[in-house]
Amino acid sequence: ALVRAYQAHTEQLSVLSSRVTNQEDELTEESLKLHQDLLAWDTTARDQVPPAVGAMESRIDAVLQAQGAAYTGALHTKVATQLARTQRERAAEEARLALLASELEAGKGLLAG
Repeated sequence: ALVRAYQAHTEQLSVLSSRVTNQEDELTEESLKLHQDLLAWDTTARDQVPPAVGAMESRIDAVLQAQGAAYTGALHTKVATQLARTQRERAAEEARLALLASELEAGKGLLAG
């Protein structure tokens, strides 16, 4: 039971890690595309509106950083909660196994004695 619980928890962590990686890849890809779009503008347009471009880049960077931080924080909280629950369950299972082992030893003693 402990092994299955551990394997299930490991699988859950793997899925969460994969989701985080996918989200990070998507955010990186979106950020690169936005920056490439900005670089694709011709020099004349960039010369005429540099303050607007700088402000837009700053807003985009701030939004991406905030989204990444929020997602990471939520993920850390969820993983910590799942880890704590799994550790409590494991401790309960270990206690139950110790009790069963104790009862088994007592039963052997009665049979032997």
